[in-house]
Amino acid sequence: MPPVFRKKDVMENPNDYRPSLPLDDLLRTIRLTGVLQGLIQLASPWGCKLPRVNDCIRIHLVLAGSCVVYREGASDSICLAAGDALLEPMSSSLAIADAIETPLQPMENFIPSRLKSADSANDFLAGLFSTGISYGGGGHITQLVSMNCYVDKRFPIVMLKNMPGLVLLRGFGIQHREFLAQTLHQLSENGRQGFIGQAIATRLAEAVLTSAIRYYLDHVSRHDSKSHRGWNDPVLSKVFSAIYQAPESDWKIARLADKASLSRSAFLKRFASVTGQTPNEFITSLRMMRATELLENGYDSIAQIATSVGYASEASFSRAYHRWSGTTPGIVKKRRD
Repeated sequence: MPPVFRKKDVMENPNDYRPSLPLDDLLRTIRLTGVLQGLIQLASPWGCKLPRVNDCIRIHLVLAGSCVVYREGASDSICLAAGDALLEPMSSSLAIADAIETPLQPMENFIPSRLKSADSANDFLAGLFSTGISYGGGGHITQLVSMNCYVDKRFPIVMLKNMPGLVLLRGFGIQHREFLAQTLHQLSENGRQGFIGQAIATRLAEAVLTSAIRYYLDHVSRHDSKSHRGWNDPVLSKVFSAIYQAPESDWKIARLADKASLSRSAFLKRFASVTGQTPNEFITSLRMMRATELLENGYDSIAQIATSVGYASEASFSRAYHRWSGTTPGIVKKRRD
């Protein structure tokens, strides 16, 4: 239980008084490694093939006009109008066009030649954020903002597991107009600085992605009883809350099952159905997420960090961290230094 709030504590860290909010805890696990964003203006007829991109969540926001989105070979399509957004929890081969009958072109055809001839990756990155993309014929105009959000796969985004492959967020751009206008502008301003601006641009992309997932949870998933029931599981919410508050604790399966008032086998099955992981995998990811934040942003020694995330020694922590991330705590800490 969080401590009782007192008026004299008004300047204390609000996280110290945060109630149990399982969905909020899940959203806090979102970590991106990079972002690409493009402002795209298209005149009908136009059609684009978007390839699958590994470890990538895509967001398409329609600013003006309309378009259709579908998977090649699929019989159904999604129509997007101004103010709508489409979220791809994990990118797949996708088609986006002014109309479903319009022939599709490879995405490379939409990239301006001045970007294709960039002298370096930094120049291409900066140019993509600062140069609008225009393509198509002479017909109706559609304006899009498309974002590729690259996921740090070490940090599991639990809520993605039960989401459909394509998520229509009807009216997302209208309801969050001011937030998106300011955030996407700042994202673009930082992105056009190339790799120097990626750190801030990536954090801003996390804010947009978190808002999109939250919008889905609040407005869409209520009509999908399976996914909404999973994230709001009244039994597992107690377990999630306890783990998030103290991932460094010595969590035994029997102890977690008892907290959920389930048998060991029933608890493991229910936990895996919601998270896609075993409790130990889930706890390790949270511990390593916290350790990474301390290594990258704090000033504690590796031994102190090991203790704070529940390891008895620096050596055991270093071995576990290497298995999880493929690198050592010392290397991560040196990057900060």
